Amino acid sequence: AVIYHLKYSTMKYDYINPAIEKLTGYTPEEINEIGFKKIVVKISRYHVENFNIDLIVADREQGNTPEWRADYQVRTKDGRLIWLSDHSYPWLDKAGNLIGGIGILEDITERKLAEKVLTESEERFRAVSEYSFNSICIVNEAGKIIWANEAMFKMGGYTNEQIYTADSFANFIAPESVEFVIPNFMNFVRGEKYEHHYEFYFIRSDGEKRLCEKYMTHFQNVKGSRNPVISMMDITERRQAEKDVIKLAHTVQQSPVSVVITNLTGEIEYVNNKFCELTGYTKEEVIGKNPAILKSGHHSKSFYEELWTTILSGNIWKGEIVNKKKNGDIYWESESISPLVNKEGVITHFVAMKEDITEKVKNIAELFEAKEKAETASKLKDAFINNISHEIRTPLNGITGLSNLIKENYAQYMVEDDESLFTGIDVSAQRIIRTVDMILNYSRLQSGEFTVIPKQLNLFEICEHIIKQNREAAEVKSLKLLFDNRYDGTKITGDEYTITQIVSNLLDNAIKYTNKGTIEIALFPDTDGGVTFEIKDTGIGIAAEYLEHLFEPYMQEDMGYGRSYEGVGLGLALTKKFVELNNAVLSVESIKGEGTTFRIKFNKGRIPLKSEIDVVKKVEPVKPIVTKKETIILVVEDDPINQNVIRRILRKQFKLFFADSAEEAYEVLKKNEIELILMDISIRGNKDGLELTKELKETKKYAHIPVIAVTAHAGNEDQKNALAAGCDEYLAKPFSIDQLLRKIEMFVGEEDKL
Repeated sequence: AVIYHLKYSTMKYDYINPAIEKLTGYTPEEINEIGFKKIVVKISRYHVENFNIDLIVADREQGNTPEWRADYQVRTKDGRLIWLSDHSYPWLDKAGNLIGGIGILEDITERKLAEKVLTESEERFRAVSEYSFNSICIVNEAGKIIWANEAMFKMGGYTNEQIYTADSFANFIAPESVEFVIPNFMNFVRGEKYEHHYEFYFIRSDGEKRLCEKYMTHFQNVKGSRNPVISMMDITERRQAEKDVIKLAHTVQQSPVSVVITNLTGEIEYVNNKFCELTGYTKEEVIGKNPAILKSGHHSKSFYEELWTTILSGNIWKGEIVNKKKNGDIYWESESISPLVNKEGVITHFVAMKEDITEKVKNIAELFEAKEKAETASKLKDAFINNISHEIRTPLNGITGLSNLIKENYAQYMVEDDESLFTGIDVSAQRIIRTVDMILNYSRLQSGEFTVIPKQLNLFEICEHIIKQNREAAEVKSLKLLFDNRYDGTKITGDEYTITQIVSNLLDNAIKYTNKGTIEIALFPDTDGGVTFEIKDTGIGIAAEYLEHLFEPYMQEDMGYGRSYEGVGLGLALTKKFVELNNAVLSVESIKGEGTTFRIKFNKGRIPLKSEIDVVKKVEPVKPIVTKKETIILVVEDDPINQNVIRRILRKQFKLFFADSAEEAYEVLKKNEIELILMDISIRGNKDGLELTKELKETKKYAHIPVIAVTAHAGNEDQKNALAAGCDEYLAKPFSIDQLLRKIEMFVGEEDKL
């Protein structure tokens, strides 16, 4: 320490010990020469310059022992800054007069530096605490909170009063955690062994428990006091997230699909157990490798380029890949490769989810093969049935045509019994045709290839036409055929062919299974605007136990060699299908031995729901040819017998040319002014009749010539196809002389009509 005597009159040191030189680098003489105030730095000079003698005198006069204290900085002779503590008392002479001051100067530089560091540390602590996301509080040794940051108030939802009036921070800890937290805190305060970091449950003001992570340390203020500091972090969501991550990790690891994670360059960083199980590679064998080790050579370079372009652009790639296992086995995978992005939206990794679909692909291939076989079989079946239909109808047309010609030519020589012979030929032919039509129609219904053409229909006209056709068959069995027509003319929307078949099948069955009595047909309007068709007979009836099998195909109540009635058992099965196609409702009532009633309710104006197809518009018939000369007709027909039938029917009224192929037809057309064509669909050569018709209708030279399709392909679809190809009319084989002539009359002049 430096001891000095300072005279106030001269402001010079009367005495200052040599220690001043060690402290400042100046000798006592140099200090008095330059003046002590000269070495005091500006920021501290205020304390020295404001040394007030009058105040000291005044204090002394009041009986006090005045003293003066100040801390200030001085610059030493070598330029250093040091802190001095100046503590002085009054210096009195023998008479008690104040002549100066006696004081002590001490170097307090280290203390000042320590205080500065401590102060800055405290300020930093408070700043960090206030802006920390962690909840921080300072407590005394009893555990009472003496300071808390804003985060603690937010976490707990408590007010200042609730925090600072609480006896202990333990008031905010869940009971199950208190048993550990408080003893551990007391060990910390006593300096004994304690847990520095642990987890506990904090209770919010609303009673909710939050899992927190806790740290404890000491805080030393500028006064040197040490207080426990508790830092808490709410980790409730983090723990839940960790649990979710663990679940996800287990899920991925135990996933039934392969999971592969690669970096941006395609190096594998992770694979799960399923990948190893499927490929035969261990994790160690593939980590750091490229997925190209699985390439099978099945895919092109462009395939993989497209894959990488997709995922590098941030999109998900999905597809099927053929890969190769470690042992060389080939397998199929369905893959979904997604890019992983960080918070900045930058792609960091790629994740591939890969499902082994080898068995699925194999099964699909087998299904396709089976489907193709089934379709082939179905096509073969349809082709067979179509061929059967064609091969039966074509010779039948010859049989019935020739039969009618014989009957006509030799009518003058026939006796009464001979008439029944020709009738028998016609009935037998119609039975064959009916059987073939049923089989063909049912086959098309099963394959889904049966189409309907909905249009506005008059049900009375259909019933009247079919009743006329069957009246003779009823009279042969001496049955009364009655028609109760209460029909009001309401139009129904339906398919003419199938509705005609419905009425025809039911009337045919009624005549077949009724041996005596009456068959009543009725048409009447419904209360809801529809139309009901009813047919009631006094026939053999149907047993109650058979009614549930009534509409099954190929089923008849009377089966076996001894059955009493002909038929293949398709009539009612077809009838029910046709009813459904027209969105109608079929019901039946029957008593064995008494008779049967079938009732069909047709809805007014309702388009069939089961077949929503476009109606093929029939080509408008060409206007009849008005000419004075004999009409020239080209008959495109490859069956010699049918050529002969048509020739015998038409040779007296028309000039005829025949061709059995498209090539021959063109030769005839080039050399003759053909005015009408009778076109068979199945003909010889590279083109069928429909292809030939379409070609003719697309040319300027032949488009005007009317074409009548005369064919043994007699299905509803066949008629539709013929009209679509450009045929102006359609006539199915076998046909009668009258039917053929009526079709021709639609296109020839008055002078040529019979």
